[in-house]
Amino acid sequence: ELGRCPESEQSFREALEIREEVLGPDHLDVASTLSAYATMLNTGPRRPLDAIPMFERALAIARAELGEERRATVAGILYGLANAQAYALRFDVAEATSLELLELYRDMYGPEHESVARTLHSLSILAKNADDIEGALDYAYRCRDVHDAVLPEGHPDRAFNLDVIARCYIDSDRHDEAEEVLRRALELRRTGLSPDHVHTTESEALLAMCLIEREAFEEAEPLLLHALEVCRATYPPGHPQQSYVLARVQNLYRLWGRTDEADEYLGLYREAGGR
Repeated sequence: ELGRCPESEQSFREALEIREEVLGPDHLDVASTLSAYATMLNTGPRRPLDAIPMFERALAIARAELGEERRATVAGILYGLANAQAYALRFDVAEATSLELLELYRDMYGPEHESVARTLHSLSILAKNADDIEGALDYAYRCRDVHDAVLPEGHPDRAFNLDVIARCYIDSDRHDEAEEVLRRALELRRTGLSPDHVHTTESEALLAMCLIEREAFEEAEPLLLHALEVCRATYPPGHPQQSYVLARVQNLYRLWGRTDEADEYLGLYREAGGR
């Protein structure tokens, strides 16, 4: 409830002060409040530099107080800490934190578990953001192996990992391979979610990029226009995903030589806050 009100930060601060005074600074409830407060800062106002020391302090308390019997609590704090480190663009320390989390999940659940796959997926994104394409693909392939063990063949969650693989292929100029992977991701999302789900539009936009690369403009156009339609119906004007798709549509028409449409969508892109 605290995270939903406008005064949430003040409420967390007051709750933390009360618990530290009444229970002591190293009580487990203090760690819980620190973790919740840090999560709010990281996901709401996006202040990872403020969140990171809170997560670190919560982690130290939890490790000292819980021991082996409550490792899930430590895992939850590690997850939040890794996210904050990633938002702060500290990809190397975020990777180290995520690797610690990965080992903890393997110890808790075994090597073939949904939490292991999710952490490998996060590691692949961290490596990709750090321009380590080889490392990103290694993590993504390992995630795919776990998915093969724990998810049905047609499960749409497989598409998140396929997106990372495809982006790595695109960055490595392996567009044919990327196109094959993205067609599979799009099929999974259309079938497992719906054609009009926002995650489906992400696959459409990525696939369109590959099609544009080989000048398959006629096939790329309906994918991007449908993605834009869904984004407009889902997100407010100026949302980053809507701006992203507008930029892709403008680029399509520019490369296709349809200058009137390119100029029209460039104007819409700028109206949405793009430059």
